[in-house]
Amino acid sequence: MYGYLYETMSIKDKCYGLFHSILVIVALVMISYPAAGQKQLRILLSVKDQLDLFYKENSSELHWFKNNSEIDGDLKNELIRIFREESVLNGLDSLKYLSMLPLKTDFSNLSSVEAFDYDRKFTNAALTYFLDLYQGDKNINKLIGSDEVSGKYEERDVEFIVHLLSKSNSVTGLNSMVWSLGPHQRDYTLLKAELKKQLYLGDSKKAGAVRTSLNCYRWFSHFHFDKLVVVNIPSAELKYYESDSLKLDMAVVVGKPSTMTPRFVTYCDQVILYPYWNVPRSIAVNEILPVCKKA
Repeated sequence: MYGYLYETMSIKDKCYGLFHSILVIVALVMISYPAAGQKQLRILLSVKDQLDLFYKENSSELHWFKNNSEIDGDLKNELIRIFREESVLNGLDSLKYLSMLPLKTDFSNLSSVEAFDYDRKFTNAALTYFLDLYQGDKNINKLIGSDEVSGKYEERDVEFIVHLLSKSNSVTGLNSMVWSLGPHQRDYTLLKAELKKQLYLGDSKKAGAVRTSLNCYRWFSHFHFDKLVVVNIPSAELKYYESDSLKLDMAVVVGKPSTMTPRFVTYCDQVILYPYWNVPRSIAVNEILPVCKKA
């Protein structure tokens, strides 16, 4: 079983009902593999490792500065356009990627050394953006209390993005890659539409809540687990999916803001049905007893 809880908003109300609270949390639980045993952190490959892997895949050829042809210029300009116009609509920070690009804007008459250096900067920015678009922004790590899964997939994810980008050597190919990386479920589409609306209205708080949701949605979706349980804490709902088809929808009991449900990512190889539960002493003394005294 794979679980993750994160700050977000309720999807079932078309993203409207829970923006007022910064304590809105969703729990995601995925059933897929046997127990992992040991805790694993999400370990990122270094920038150098990612770049070396890309140029090895690309036969050590430059990708963005092969020559000074109009086609190459279009490819660089299209990447910049994607950063400027599309990143914010996907809940990402455009400045994060634009700041990775060379300050120079005139790329004509470059020396071989400059072309090599600039090509790697464009590639680094592209890999960073497409990994964020695929996995969700890395800031979601801060929302996880315990993660036993992500580290197992990091190298696979990098290799996947590297392979796609190395084959995307045209404007059409680059846009096809962008389209292929994001989820296409209805809930995700609703989230994107809501973010666009809140950005237009200038409501930074609501837009921030939707950004978190978009990134978390991409994060848990990109693993492509066959079996998935989604627990939405604000709406106290659990949904069980198999191959993206909803199989079960039920109510659940969740924690309140003062005693929130923990955020975690883990495996589980069994489920206990109808478990017994007794009121813990801490709840009895700190929550139930004061109410009884008031009565």
